[in-house]
Amino acid sequence: NVFGIPLSQVEVDEDEEMPLIWVHLISVLESHACDTKGLFRVTASTAAIDELITRYEAGEDIDWNEIDDKHLVGGVLMAFLLRLPEPLIPFSIYDKLIEVAMSDKDKETKLYNIKPILQELPTLNRTMLEVLGDFLDTLTRDADDNMMTADNLAICFAPGLMRREVEELTQLMKESPFVNEIVSAV
Repeated sequence: NVFGIPLSQVEVDEDEEMPLIWVHLISVLESHACDTKGLFRVTASTAAIDELITRYEAGEDIDWNEIDDKHLVGGVLMAFLLRLPEPLIPFSIYDKLIEVAMSDKDKETKLYNIKPILQELPTLNRTMLEVLGDFLDTLTRDADDNMMTADNLAICFAPGLMRREVEELTQLMKESPFVNEIVSAV
């Protein structure tokens, strides 16, 4: 199983140094879905996503390239992130990043201050975040066609990449724009 368990317990592909599901999903999306309108904003059926996850975790060898609905493949990627008990950006550095984002510094200075904090990520988390960032950067290059700007992607990915261990509605509403800013910068 790879869904819903801590990253430290997920089997990592020796060559890629990341979970194989991560490598496969991003590779398929990068190769075949950059022109898909609203790739992560238009969601696939939850039942269809859950069915694919169940089949994958039962050991079925799924050819992600053969799935015509790339929103479904994107939904599986999002499910992987959202089901992690601790997000890719761990709880331990959340406050540091929020403090930088909430500062009155200009955007360039904030980005400069965010980078060393992200170096604190465990190697696996950092590697996965870099691969995701490269893919999302590629995706934004076609934003005129796919409508997935950096800001739109930040809104979609923020909950799966960065959150508090215990969230309260008022805190969530206050910090949400800053979380989106951080994710957009990443």
